[in-house]
Amino acid sequence: MEAGVGSADFTPGVGTLLQGHGDGVRAVGVLAPLESRAIVFTHGRMRLAIVTLDAIGLDAASVRRIRTAIFARCGIEPDRVLIAASHTHWGPALLNFLGTPADQPCLAAAERAAVAAVVEAAQRTESVRLALGAASACFPINRRPLPGHRNMEPNPSQIADRRVRLLRVDRPDGTLLAVLFHFSCHPTTGCGANVVSPDYPGLARAQIEHEMCCRALFIPGCFGNVRPAIVDDEGRFKSASEADLRHSAGQLARAVCGAAEALRTRGYDELAAATVPVRLEYAPLIDEASLIERYHHYGNSYSPIRRAWENARQCQERGDLPTGVDSQVQALRVGPMILVGLPGEAVQEIGLEIEKRLWESGGAREVWACGYCNDMLGYLVTEAQKREGGCGYEQNAYFTYGRPAPFQHEQQRLVEAAVRANAALDQGER
Repeated sequence: MEAGVGSADFTPGVGTLLQGHGDGVRAVGVLAPLESRAIVFTHGRMRLAIVTLDAIGLDAASVRRIRTAIFARCGIEPDRVLIAASHTHWGPALLNFLGTPADQPCLAAAERAAVAAVVEAAQRTESVRLALGAASACFPINRRPLPGHRNMEPNPSQIADRRVRLLRVDRPDGTLLAVLFHFSCHPTTGCGANVVSPDYPGLARAQIEHEMCCRALFIPGCFGNVRPAIVDDEGRFKSASEADLRHSAGQLARAVCGAAEALRTRGYDELAAATVPVRLEYAPLIDEASLIERYHHYGNSYSPIRRAWENARQCQERGDLPTGVDSQVQALRVGPMILVGLPGEAVQEIGLEIEKRLWESGGAREVWACGYCNDMLGYLVTEAQKREGGCGYEQNAYFTYGRPAPFQHEQQRLVEAAVRANAALDQGER
């Protein structure tokens, strides 16, 4: 097997509209650069690319443009390119989110960076050996509300995956080429100011690269309902300081470096990619009374939510309200691991169920379930979370992504698609 790595910068300037913390927030500075990182693996006729992007997410049209340009410039088939967004909340507006459209110059810059990183990686492939490792970091905590509450609160009774998993990629002489690290926690650490930032994943990446003299790529887990445990004296979430941000990033970086140092790599020749379609149907549009009951306490976010609901009602009256959305689940086999890419903010439970099902289906070894891959559909939650009713942000946040209603049975649909994609890897291997 061979691999090559590449990177490209797309950091926007002061005054850029930031996306992730409400409408109208503009950058007053830059804490750290925003980048795309890519690694291209090749074996025989099979080539695939993993692209990481310091971005809140991309829609399907952006993904198509990036994949088309990569195919034109270096011949990697579109369905063998996985694009994983870190989901930083301190980057430019790249989506239609809370009624704010994408910043087109920033979006074009991000797309160019993704393509440039892959082209560089494809031109620099060399023989590699691989090894898997694991460690832990303790700062994630579930943010689902406590019983009887509405707002996000630290909830230690709910699940939070604190595993740090990594793939070490070495040259044959034992020197380190790259580290891919997988972790499940919302990048909402911030730094106490409205500045451009890749959040803790980007700062951890920079520290790993400094200490290990290699390229590092952050692979997002399924952290739709998990965030950093940065709390006030009363145990409630609070805004993070720059010290909080650097503490979280440093903890993650030390875990990756410590685990990577001890690994012994070996040669692998297994490389495959498979993409399967998945359609998610919408539930019926809620009535106005339900809208008010669920969202009136959202403060400044209520107005764009109501506008989105009114637009959906108008579409329903005209008879052109969409019934669902078509997307995809992607699986990549790289040596000893299988990476499953999901198109949205999947909650922790969905990612863990996919890992369990692939292990049970046989043939799957290390499985990384990854959210925020390829097109961003919004929150993807479990049926149990929907049955909890009005409490909980995730099952009610579909309007923020321009969806007219929540999805139906997405947990089942995504798990089934992941199983199909895993089964299809054997047909895709070369």
